[in-house]
Amino acid sequence: MNMGAGGPAKTRMSLGPGTTLPRYSLGGGMGTTAKKAKANKRMSMMPTVGASMHGGNRRQSTVSVASRRKSIATMGSATSALKSDPRPLNEKSFRAQCIETLIRFLSEHNYDQALSPKILHRPTGKDFEHVVIFLFRMLDPSRKFGSKVADEVTVMMKGLRYPFNISKTSLAAVGSPHTWPALLASLVWLVELLEYDELAGLSEDDDDDASEEDIDRIFFTYIRKAYQCFLCGDDNRYEELDAELAGKFRERDVVIEEEITDLERKRSDLGQDLEFESEKQSLIPELEQRKRDFTSDKLKWDKLIRQFLENKDIMVAKVREREAEVRAKEVELAQAEHAKSKVQSILDEQELNPADAERMTQEKRSLEASCNTVLEQRDDMQNETWEVEMSISKRTQRIEALLEEYNAIAKSLKLTQAAAAGQQRQGADIQLRLDTRRNMLVSLGADQATGQGERADVGAITSALQDLREESIKKTHQIRTSNMELHAKVEENDEAQEAVRSVIRGLEQRLQEAETQLQQDKSAMDAELASRAAETEAVEEDIHRLTLDAEQLAEPLREAEETLEALRDRLSSEATDHMTEIEALDDDLHMAVDSFLSFKENVAQSFADLKGTLQGSLDAAAAFCEEHEARVAGLAAVSP
Repeated sequence: MNMGAGGPAKTRMSLGPGTTLPRYSLGGGMGTTAKKAKANKRMSMMPTVGASMHGGNRRQSTVSVASRRKSIATMGSATSALKSDPRPLNEKSFRAQCIETLIRFLSEHNYDQALSPKILHRPTGKDFEHVVIFLFRMLDPSRKFGSKVADEVTVMMKGLRYPFNISKTSLAAVGSPHTWPALLASLVWLVELLEYDELAGLSEDDDDDASEEDIDRIFFTYIRKAYQCFLCGDDNRYEELDAELAGKFRERDVVIEEEITDLERKRSDLGQDLEFESEKQSLIPELEQRKRDFTSDKLKWDKLIRQFLENKDIMVAKVREREAEVRAKEVELAQAEHAKSKVQSILDEQELNPADAERMTQEKRSLEASCNTVLEQRDDMQNETWEVEMSISKRTQRIEALLEEYNAIAKSLKLTQAAAAGQQRQGADIQLRLDTRRNMLVSLGADQATGQGERADVGAITSALQDLREESIKKTHQIRTSNMELHAKVEENDEAQEAVRSVIRGLEQRLQEAETQLQQDKSAMDAELASRAAETEAVEEDIHRLTLDAEQLAEPLREAEETLEALRDRLSSEATDHMTEIEALDDDLHMAVDSFLSFKENVAQSFADLKGTLQGSLDAAAAFCEEHEARVAGLAAVSP
C-alpha cells in the first residue's frame, strides 16, 4: 500500500505558531520506534492504562485499548537527566524571547493573574506558583495541588521527562539571578510541550474527518485501527471498520459529485459570462471613441487652463500697473490738495471786496486802452517809414534818369568814344555808381580808354548828390532807429498786454471762485448749523437715553461686534473654500480623465485575465474529473 504524504515517515517540525525560540533537542535516549509512534499518534497527558488481558490463547496487547493515545509521561525509556543545559540561559536576548513566548501563551489561554515583562524579569514565589499551577492544570484540569507546590513541580517535571534537574533550592529562591533563568527555560519547555499537544490533537481530528481529501491518510487510519483491533483480538470490529470506510468513501463521492455539479454550474456561468463579455466587444469602438473625445476634451481644457493662466498673469500685471497709476494719482491728488489748501489759505488771508474788483476792472480797461494806442502808433510809424522809403526810391529813379540823359548827350557829342578806327579821343562818360552797402558815391566818371576814373567837372551835380546822399542817409537812419524803437515798444506793449490779460483772467477766475466758494460756504454753514443743532438735540436725547440704558446697550454692542467679526471670518472662510473648491474641481477633472484612461486599460487587462482564468478553470475541471474517475475506478477494484 502506498504511504503517501500522510505516511508515518512524515514528522511534525513546528512546535506551535509564533514560536521564535531555536529548537534544542530535549529528548534524551528516545528510540526510533518511539519517534515513529510520536509522529503518528497524539500522546495523552493522562496516566497509562494497563494492558488488557483477554481469555483464551490470545496475545496480550502492547497498546492501549480502543486507540487510546500513549501517555507522554510513559513515552520512551527512562532517561537520565543531562548534566549541563546547552541553552544560552545567561544571555539577555534569550531571556527576553522566553518571557515574550510565555506572556503570549498565557495571554492566549486566558491567564487570570497579573502579567507583565517587569514581573517575569524578577518574579516572586507566588507569581511562579500561579504560572506553574496554571500550566499543570492545562495538562490535568482535575489535579489538586497541596501546600508545597515546589515538591509537586519537581515530581511533575520528572514525570514529563524534563531533561534537566530542578532542585528545591532553586524553587525556594525563584527570583534570584542565578536560579531564575533555568526556571524560566523550564516553563518555556512546558509551554512548547503544551503547544505540541494542541497541534497533535488538531492533527488527529483531521485524520478522523470524513471530508479528508488525502485517500492515503484515510487508508492509513483504517489500517491502523484494524491493526489495533487485531492486536486486541477484537475481530468483531472489522465489519464496522469496513462499513465506516465505505461510508467515508460514499460521503466523499457525494461531496465530489456536488463539487462536480458546482463546477459545471460555474463553468456554465463562466461560459455565459464569456459570451456576454464577447458581445460587449462591440462596445470597444464606442469606448475608444469616448476615449478620443475625452482626450480631445482634456487637451482643450489644458489649452483653456493655459489661456486662463496667461490671462490671469496679464490681468495681474494690469492690476499692478493700475495700482501704480492709482498710487501716482493719489500722490498727484495729494499735491493738488496741498496746492489747493495753499491757494485757499492765500485767498482766505486776502480781503477781497467790491471796491477792489471795480479797481481791477478799471485797471484792465486802462491797460487795454493803452495797448490800443500803442498799436495805433506802431501802425502810423510803419506807414511813415513806407512813405519815406517810397520817396527815396522815386528820387533815386530821377537821378538815374538824369544820368542816362547826360550819357546820351555825351555820346552825341562824341565825348565818350573814338570817331574812327586808330584814333583816340579823350572824353568823359559820367556814370553814377552808388555803393548801397556803404551808402556812398564811388565814382562819377570813367575814361573809356584807360578805365581810370576821373572826377568830372560838374561840381554842382557832385555837391547836390552829396547833399542828397547825406540827407538820405540821415533820414534813413532816423527812420530805422524810430522803427526799431517802435518795434521794441510794440513787443513790450504785447508782453505787458498779455501779462495784464493773464492777471485779469486770474483775477476774474479768483473772483468767480471766491463768489462760488462764498456761496457754497454760506450754504454749507447754514446746513452745518442746522445739522449741528439737530445733532445737538439728538445727542442730548441719546445721552439722556444712554445714561438710563447703558448696561442694556453694552451687551447688544458686544454681540454686534462679535457678529461682525464672525461675518468677517465667515467671508474669509467662504472665499478660501471657494478657491479650494475651484482647485478641487480642477484636480477632479484631471483625476477623472486619468481614471477613465486607467479604467480602459483595466478593462482590456480584465478581458485578457478573464479569458485566461476561464481557460484554466476549464482545464482544471477536466483534470479533476479525470482524476476522480481514476480514483473511483481504483476504489472499485480495491473494494471486496
